Amino acid sequence: MSETHRSFRLREDVAQKLKFYAAKEDRSGNWIVNAALEAYFAHKEAEEARWNETLEAVSAIERGEGLEGERVMHWLK
Repeated sequence: MSETHRSFRLREDVAQKLKFYAAKEDRSGNWIVNAALEAYFAHKEAEEARWNETLEAVSAIERGEGLEGERVMHWLK
């Protein structure tokens, strides 16, 4: 996998936590930053997918593709 070099400014408290956890987990700071960014991106992508599903569900209801409340309540019993 190719790498790209970037420069970031960290608040001092974040830099200290990065240093602490890197030493504690015997990982490099770069590894932790990459893992954190991957987790953040996965979270944002899941959030976006949920939002798109919500928009599709609203559109389906507007098209009359929803179920009446009575049918739902009967199904839940």
